[in-house]
Amino acid sequence: MALLVLKQNQGIRSVSYALPNKHYIPVDMAYLGVQNVVPPETAEVFVPIAAPSGLIQATVTRK
Repeated sequence: MALLVLKQNQGIRSVSYALPNKHYIPVDMAYLGVQNVVPPETAEVFVPIAAPSGLIQATVTRK
């Protein structure tokens, strides 16, 4: 996104982001007879946990 902003707007020198580091965990749907947590890489339904785990920050600047 930052690269696109810089590409389309020559007057902008830098773009910064500070985004919450949210985690999503697979929902255990075994009570419905649906396997969603084993193996973990096949999970399709996720729920966010309540609190973010800090911020992910990035700045992209022109040379």
